[in-house]
Amino acid sequence: MADNDIKKGYMLGVFSYLFWGFSPIYFKILGGTHPVEVLAHRVVWGFLALIMVMLVWKKLKSLRLIFKEPRLVCWLGLSSVIIAANWATYIWAIMNDRMIEAALGYYLNPLVNVLLGTLILGERLKGLQKIALVLASLAIMIQLYFVGHLPWLSLILAFTFAFYGLIKRYLKLSAMPALTVETMWMLPLSILLLTVVFFMPEKAMETEIWGHALLTASDKAPLFLLIMSGIVTIVPLLTFGEAARYLPLSTLGFLQYIAPTVTFLLAIFIYKEPMVSGQWLSFSLIWLGLILFMVSQVNINNFVFVAKKGQA
Repeated sequence: MADNDIKKGYMLGVFSYLFWGFSPIYFKILGGTHPVEVLAHRVVWGFLALIMVMLVWKKLKSLRLIFKEPRLVCWLGLSSVIIAANWATYIWAIMNDRMIEAALGYYLNPLVNVLLGTLILGERLKGLQKIALVLASLAIMIQLYFVGHLPWLSLILAFTFAFYGLIKRYLKLSAMPALTVETMWMLPLSILLLTVVFFMPEKAMETEIWGHALLTASDKAPLFLLIMSGIVTIVPLLTFGEAARYLPLSTLGFLQYIAPTVTFLLAIFIYKEPMVSGQWLSFSLIWLGLILFMVSQVNINNFVFVAKKGQA
């Protein structure tokens, strides 16, 4: 693969993870809107935005090519289910003041990427990477001991996004048409849900679902902010999808630490979420594992840019 392609992959990957790291600010602003309703808005407005962009950039031909291969459409149907589960879990975590757990999930994600890359893609696992995976497993056990339950929310986020990246890596499709087909799979149910919410009587709007109230219209975010969820959704996913075409799965895992670091700092210093001693120990082990993982990558060609001969 050309150096320019690898550099492009790096730039797109870094941008994606920075975007995701700061995205909790947006979801906090949405306030009382139910997470499932936010998810439906993300799908509907994201799909419309994608179609508009593809019309402007004249990319509809690539969309038709995907539909000529039912195998690709089915794979994208599977990836749409996986990313929808990831979105719903993440939004619920942010809106219920569990940003630290969300950050933990995305700290675990690079190590899950390495694990999947080894088990499924046959990528070689180095000694330091093995230690990093052991430390991550120990961190989860510490969470179980001190907090009293497995960090299920973190594990859902880590594994769903890892499998989503794996499918993207396998298909090697252009990000925009692939994401359009994924949102198309989710579109009918999303429209149905928004229709039900629109016609739902006020009394039903005050009913709690999954511990989170469906609030009255006055408590919801303005429609403009909900429409913007489409942009917030497609921009980082498009850039991530493109990055996955140029970088190995293990490299994407290397870059992934950017997003949870930003989210973690927001949770601690801006939103003042509490941390118990066991959580600090768990995070410390995962951070150590990530450091060992990054050290193991230093001399891998995918992480080193060599200047072309004769270049000044």
